[in-house]
Amino acid sequence: MGNTFINKSQPNLPEHLWMIISYVKQPLNEVVIVNFTTFDNKKDSSCVLDKGNHPFVKHRTSVNYYEARIVSSEKLTQLESYGLITRKEDLDDEVLAKILEGAAISPFLKLGIRKFLEDQNLI
Repeated sequence: MGNTFINKSQPNLPEHLWMIISYVKQPLNEVVIVNFTTFDNKKDSSCVLDKGNHPFVKHRTSVNYYEARIVSSEKLTQLESYGLITRKEDLDDEVLAKILEGAAISPFLKLGIRKFLEDQNLI
């Protein structure tokens, strides 16, 4: 939890910094991931970060809860071995807590992902 990675740009998936914001859930070894996106007043403002909150953040940024996903740890390891994702600096505890607080209030977080985080007492 708190690990980050950048995906290699794909036709339907531009490069973003993604964060693991949950513990591994058994039996499928799944985690919840979310990404940062450039802040825009029309986007979810449940969690807004500024330059300095993470080395990757160079300007006002928001967490894109709408695009949150549940993925297996094995899939992330596989993507890394293929060079499709690259690990970056971990989130510090304060920023991770802020992202989870935003997840708790975001109207864009899908129900299944909300339940996943609630079951782990993270929101």
